[in-house]
Amino acid sequence: MVRETFQCPPPMELSEADTSDVASLFARCSDYFLLQDGVASNLDDAKELFTDVPPEKNVRDQTVLGWRDGDGLYAVAAILRDYPLHRTWYLGFMIVDASRRGSGIGRSIYAQIENWTAARGASEIRLAVLEVNEAGERFWRSRGFHELRRVGPDTFKMRSHRRVEFGRRVNSA
Repeated sequence: MVRETFQCPPPMELSEADTSDVASLFARCSDYFLLQDGVASNLDDAKELFTDVPPEKNVRDQTVLGWRDGDGLYAVAAILRDYPLHRTWYLGFMIVDASRRGSGIGRSIYAQIENWTAARGASEIRLAVLEVNEAGERFWRSRGFHELRRVGPDTFKMRSHRRVEFGRRVNSA
């Protein structure tokens, strides 16, 4: 069993002013974007992180968190409050720099996300993983998420995917 020894610094809220840093992170995570989209990410993908919310929600309902150190931005997460239900928060996107995966950063970041959402009234977190992203599915199941349903297929640029939707009750602080 792997111990969670890595501790990330607290996240900071990002804004559209951080788009170039997000784009740089996305470029270092090309494996994910090639899997999802079939093409590399671009500046528009980084911009969309701040604006892509469901039609019934407003961009003010979403918070984009980032983790930085002396080498720059190494992880981001986009979290939508009260979606699809009141007190259910949706983790729409989370990515860690490819060179840092496997070190416990993802586990530490998710723990911070759970604490952050619980402090703001969340009782559940939901998310979706591409069916082809077996590593992502293993990660979320190891964090205690359970499958709710499978949806799609949906088109992502050059590729089409089904997604596995997961949910997990939030541990109260």
